[in-house]
Amino acid sequence: MIIENITYVTFESYVNDNILRPLGMENTGIDNNKKVINKMSSPYYSNWEDFIQYEYMDMSSSFSAGAMYSTVDDLYKWDQALYSEKLVSKTTMDLFLQSNVFNYGFGWFLDKRYDRRRVFQGGAYRGFRSEMHRYPDDHTTVIMLTNYDFVPVFKLTESLTGILFGEQISVPPRPQSYTLDERIYSNYMGTYEGYGCKATVDRNEDQFFLSGTMKQSSPSIRFRRLHYIILGTIGNVISHWRPTTRK
Repeated sequence: MIIENITYVTFESYVNDNILRPLGMENTGIDNNKKVINKMSSPYYSNWEDFIQYEYMDMSSSFSAGAMYSTVDDLYKWDQALYSEKLVSKTTMDLFLQSNVFNYGFGWFLDKRYDRRRVFQGGAYRGFRSEMHRYPDDHTTVIMLTNYDFVPVFKLTESLTGILFGEQISVPPRPQSYTLDERIYSNYMGTYEGYGCKATVDRNEDQFFLSGTMKQSSPSIRFRRLHYIILGTIGNVISHWRPTTRK
């Protein structure tokens, strides 16, 4: 960790002392698995009929990549501080957001949306999903947090921004359900391996399930009168992981 090697303090201490306390971000911190966090939400996924709580996980294992928690109000305080020089100088911020062929700054995606310059980033882990879309030239930011892993936060954040800017936003119609040839999707069954992890696509009656290294299974496909064809979970597995066994 670069921060710890340079400052000789822990990552958590540095973030608390130099960012969170100065900005008054009282409901933001790092889940180190050593304290009870007041009003912490629980993550959920769906089996199509019910909300199911994710298994407990020591979030400190993800460290700086995913162990931080916050609220919309606190993230807005951080967003507003980036317009000042409370945290970093304007010269440094300009360097962070400098356009390049990769459309990526220091931790931010860079593009244009609604004919405006956009700086954005999102995340998803174990049922929690987030998006933060900043339009610095308009001093406008839209932040979305959820503890339900099937919420399309990116699309909703873009739509809310469009409404804010006076764009015509339409609600997409619900897809019609229809029967699919289950033989096609049987080809997806098996074990996939990649990025040091394994996942298994298996079947339980009329549903396919994606099971990772944890004990939980996330439903991916329902055959009877399908409302969805393939959800992102199984799609990512098929696209980015290689099959090691077939069933």
